[in-house]
Amino acid sequence: MALFALVQWAVRQAATEGHLPPIAAALMSQILTAHSDDRALAVIGSALTPLRLYAMPWYTDHQNVLLDITASMAPIRTWLRCLRRLSEYDCAVLGDLDSVKTGHYLRTDAPQQVFDRFAIALLHSPGTFSPTFLAEVADGAGGPEAVSALLGDIARALPPDSGKSGLHERGFAFWDQALSLAAGTSGVHLRGAGHFAFAQGLDQDQWLRHTLRSVAINPDISFPDQIAARAARTPHRPEARQILTHLLPLVDRSLESRTDYRMLAVVQHARTVLDASESGSEGRAALGKALALHADDVEAATAE
Repeated sequence: MALFALVQWAVRQAATEGHLPPIAAALMSQILTAHSDDRALAVIGSALTPLRLYAMPWYTDHQNVLLDITASMAPIRTWLRCLRRLSEYDCAVLGDLDSVKTGHYLRTDAPQQVFDRFAIALLHSPGTFSPTFLAEVADGAGGPEAVSALLGDIARALPPDSGKSGLHERGFAFWDQALSLAAGTSGVHLRGAGHFAFAQGLDQDQWLRHTLRSVAINPDISFPDQIAARAARTPHRPEARQILTHLLPLVDRSLESRTDYRMLAVVQHARTVLDASESGSEGRAALGKALALHADDVEAATAE
């Protein structure tokens, strides 16, 4: 508690005088050098943003320790867990991170709760990371899973309306990057793409095209029932029929799958889209053939 009060006082002094008080700077430097007191390191970590803003010389001198995201007790890890809303000053701290270490952290050791910090920065402050950030994250064991988590959090961070902020286009751009990374693989990178089905402000035509490309690589993506429901909004589009054709094999005929409401929803929406499409329309025959394999599932899905 005493250290927390000292750090807060030191930051306020730095805001007015342009530097940390010598006694505070010396103590904080000693804590970083010893690197043995996790609670003291956490206290310093909680103040990273104002330290960067008001005490840049001290912050720069100790940046290697403050921002060593691969170290379990690094102040940056506390900072990431404490963040609630990202400001431009917070994004500046993220931009100081070593990209190689950050990629390793996200692949191997990052708790789920911190992925959205990176996703929001990618979406709202595109200059924070290099254009190759997703590729760097993907490069290594656990990389596809990390990209998937980032993609899902990017989708969740999109605004609900279709305003002109450009955020939706950035969301599609990151989706395109994930699609490129997933090409020629099993497509684990794309599992999080199912979250885009909830992003109501997204252009439906673009959503259909991106979703079709995703399920063509890996149909086992998150929220297949929501994907099917959104595709069924435009039953006359060939992409909607093709998306559902890719999803139907997920209903694997096992008792567990056949009693899963999500899988039954996929079957129900597929039946709706098939019924709404005209004979001979693109993708209708393939959808009908896929649906025919689940005749009893159609009965269960459409039962009153």
